[in-house]
Amino acid sequence: MIYLTSGTLSVQERRAAKIRLTEEFAKILAMNPEEKACWKGTKTDLVEVAHIAYECGTICNNNGELMTFTELVATACQSLHVEVPRNPRRTAYQARNRKGTRQRTFMERYCMMLYERHIEQPLLESIL
Repeated sequence: MIYLTSGTLSVQERRAAKIRLTEEFAKILAMNPEEKACWKGTKTDLVEVAHIAYECGTICNNNGELMTFTELVATACQSLHVEVPRNPRRTAYQARNRKGTRQRTFMERYCMMLYERHIEQPLLESIL
């Protein structure tokens, strides 16, 4: 079994993965909370995904304004029935700086599912 590391992906592959992740995240934000969709991953993973989408700067609210990071987290948590973290920015920072742990960043795991396992929509696989 081959495991991808962040050093084995090209800049274009990482950029394409971030765009796909953001597109999938936009679908999650559009979900109605009454659909009873639930997030299977950790709260930290969800916040990390929201931060990646925020960095892409392509998701707008109903008024056509770019959504803030806090809005993205709150909307995703509401759609997926997850408690909103007290300090989402701190959670995102900690997720990005996972060092000395066995857990890879969500983006690394997303790229593995996308490029190695050829899963079409890896983010949506994290929803029940």
